[in-house]
Amino acid sequence: MNDILKSLARLENENFDEAEGIDPLYLDAVHLRAFLYALDATGNESFGNSYLCSALVVGSTYSIVLKIMKLYDRQKDDYEINTIRKLWSDVKGSDEEASLITSQLDTRNTDSLFYPLKEFRDKSLAHNEQRKQITWEQIDKALLLYTRIWHMIGKHSNSIMMLPFHDFDKVSGEFDSIFSADEKRKAKSAWEEYFSKIKAAMNVPVNL
Repeated sequence: MNDILKSLARLENENFDEAEGIDPLYLDAVHLRAFLYALDATGNESFGNSYLCSALVVGSTYSIVLKIMKLYDRQKDDYEINTIRKLWSDVKGSDEEASLITSQLDTRNTDSLFYPLKEFRDKSLAHNEQRKQITWEQIDKALLLYTRIWHMIGKHSNSIMMLPFHDFDKVSGEFDSIFSADEKRKAKSAWEEYFSKIKAAMNVPVNL
């Protein structure tokens, strides 16, 4: 069991004191979201009403929000880069899109699309202050914006980031024992649909 937990948390003995990389945080959040999107597309009511599905959806949703917020938070230390906000501050331009992105990443901006997720993380996850609601639309908008930002940072630094995205076959090994062939086909189609949106967002200027 301990080995499973270490694998899930991506923990290695020599890396306990290190911050998570920005690529893994982003990729994990996107893949988890795509996985839930694919599960929902199966239309399997028996699985959808099960405790297993409920636990998977709740746990994955919490994980996605926490990873999004780790990328959004203010930089804690000057000597390491552990947020996308820090990287963006080093490469941002002065055009309209850059100004809009900078505004969205400003933690003081209560109109930012990240703000509802921050409220959910702060008041419902990190502390038991208040039950906050979030929607998949809010989560998806945040991930699409991160996709655009991360792509722009990559172009600025002349490096390839965010790759590879997993194929559906890599994450669906257990599907055959739960879903029918038709349900698996629907899940695969939904997975590919979600990643087509993610890939398209790389080259679409932000226009909120």
